[in-house]
Amino acid sequence: MTHDKQVALVTGGNRGIGYELVKQLSLKGFKVILASRDREMGNKAVQKLKELDLDVSCVEMDVANYESISQAAVSINDMGGPSAPRTPRQAAESILWLATIGPDGPNGGFFRDGKQIPW
Repeated sequence: MTHDKQVALVTGGNRGIGYELVKQLSLKGFKVILASRDREMGNKAVQKLKELDLDVSCVEMDVANYESISQAAVSINDMGGPSAPRTPRQAAESILWLATIGPDGPNGGFFRDGKQIPW
């Protein structure tokens, strides 16, 4: 994994808006990890993007399943390299918090460590 690039993890990246987001982030120079519930579909999407010479990889992850999130975090064990602002465990905790926040929790913003941050 390239350590001098910003890294983005895009859930639902194998189709639709998620796929286009993966493509656009890659075109802007990000190393993008495409997360998909279906590994085969994710790998197919990555193959199409690699044909465009984009820096994209795939991880299987279901954001509604804690075990799946934990396994994805382990798979992304060097996400961002040694200078990354978050460990894989911290990143997984944020994803888990957002995935399980419930309908009465905060929404409509960007969050880090359980707090809203400016965009």
